[in-house]
Amino acid sequence: MARRECTLMTERFLGELHQRIQELLLRDHAPTGDLEWLELRCNDTFAMSGELRSASIAQLKKDADNFDEQHPGLLGEITGWKPAAKK
Repeated sequence: MARRECTLMTERFLGELHQRIQELLLRDHAPTGDLEWLELRCNDTFAMSGELRSASIAQLKKDADNFDEQHPGLLGEITGWKPAAKK
């Protein structure tokens, strides 16, 4: 995969993750604390640029993995990331 395509995929992951978190926060009985923490991580990452942003997105994928272990399948599939059960 070309570097530009990889960058676009990781940026798409960030946007889709943030959007999914927003949707989940509207649900009753959502794990609000965990979702709000992920939302803060996304917002921090949006404010970053360059290598720092790339590193933060890579860490967000690990954070999504950890969230998925605690709340299996809740995030669903997001571009550039799949729930651990589907890897």
